[in-house]
Amino acid sequence: MLSARIAGNAKRVAAFAYLLAIHIAEKYTNVALQRSDYRGGLPIARLRKIEDYVHTHLAESISIETLAELAELSPFHFSRVFKQTTG
Repeated sequence: MLSARIAGNAKRVAAFAYLLAIHIAEKYTNVALQRSDYRGGLPIARLRKIEDYVHTHLAESISIETLAELAELSPFHFSRVFKQTTG
């Protein structure tokens, strides 16, 4: 976006910063080892499907409704389960 001189909206920039922070934390620290065990939450296959979609459509506006549909859940339930799964 910077090299193409395309203005990004705050949600996209925040989402990218969040994903970048997670990547750096997982790659260069032992944060992943310190996670507490979550019960319930999204099955790993659905979580990967959501992550792949976000990575593919990062430059677009992504709604909770779209992600919930991918996970085959209501938007409310998806929000709760996603937070539970990812911490």
